[in-house]
Amino acid sequence: MNGRSSPHQSRFERVDDWLTRTTGLWRPRPFVQLPAPWEDDLPELSAGLRALELEEACFLEENPSVLARRVPAAAPLVERNRGLSDWPSLEGSPGLELPKHPPRFVPQRKWRQISAFVRVLQGQAPSGVETWVDWCAGKGHLGRTLASVSRARALGVEKRRRLCDSGRELAEREGVPMDFRCADVLTGSFDDVLGPSAAAVALHACGELHVALMRSVVARRARFVAVAPCCYQRIGGAYYEPLSRAAKESRLRLHRHDLRLACLQEVVAGQGERRLRKRAEAYRLSFELLTREAGDGPVESFGRLPRSFFRLPFSLFAARAAEQAGVRLPHGWDAEAVERAGWERLRVATSLGIVRGLFRRAIESWLLLDRALFLEEHGYRAHVGAFCEKSVTPRNLMLSATLI
Repeated sequence: MNGRSSPHQSRFERVDDWLTRTTGLWRPRPFVQLPAPWEDDLPELSAGLRALELEEACFLEENPSVLARRVPAAAPLVERNRGLSDWPSLEGSPGLELPKHPPRFVPQRKWRQISAFVRVLQGQAPSGVETWVDWCAGKGHLGRTLASVSRARALGVEKRRRLCDSGRELAEREGVPMDFRCADVLTGSFDDVLGPSAAAVALHACGELHVALMRSVVARRARFVAVAPCCYQRIGGAYYEPLSRAAKESRLRLHRHDLRLACLQEVVAGQGERRLRKRAEAYRLSFELLTREAGDGPVESFGRLPRSFFRLPFSLFAARAAEQAGVRLPHGWDAEAVERAGWERLRVATSLGIVRGLFRRAIESWLLLDRALFLEEHGYRAHVGAFCEKSVTPRNLMLSATLI
């Protein structure tokens, strides 16, 4: 299919134009740079956001649909981003019956994702598929489900041998026709499995992993492919390498930090987990302020700290973090004052960061449209939409494509 005649092409151009013109709003990171560069140009928006309490800012961060009521100056940005990044819900196969309760060893939340994904696949996949290739399969929960509801067998491609072995045991126990190939999807050869009778699927394969699948699919002319991308920022270099002609011609260059923005939403995180993450952010900001006071400058990274560190009083956290980072704390520092300053910086950064968050779905849409156009350029008919509600997974967009 000629990419320029596709509806995805015109939509990509609109999203691309919007993101290119608004980089000054979504690219600066308030947690790194305060004040935000756009505040002088949008004083009403700045004032409205800076007036928010932390709890309210956290709520609006994940519920931008109500932001305009609390901060009217944000309404134009909310509406424009919503108009460019809303996607239709994909219809599943109406006659397909799946168990309400997950099979053994499948977490409930993961089963809801698999069930929704499989329902849509059964409604979209063409006839004649003989093999479901479950890419980055893990234990093959997706592949086993597809094999159990269709007449096709499944093949799980997975790098970790212990997961392949566990997957084989589960398939044998359930009497499902599924085998595994233990291989690295970035370096392996799949000429014998990704052929004209194969349908390749990937539910939340990260970054380069699902891109490798699409490249393999078009090279071997597989009949059908469906991916729900995840973790776009997991790439080899600092900048994203576009796939389609349209994206390659764009003036927009996405850094790994920009890609990470598309995946920051935490709909499925519990309240306890969110509180701990906010405390961790406040502690890190407080520690940065403290080390600057000591004259050491900001500590770029002190490695991965144990979660238990963030449950400590800040004075103990700072002592242990300083030891791990190899820095000295100033004499006679006031733990309460430093921690309070960190929480205040967190409040302001979170509030101003709401603007950046408004562009998450638009960036994700740009990336997904790049993939859709890439497949269309190679002779596929592509479809994009939401395969489930965001409450099931924030990464709920699915790209499917059938060889014409």
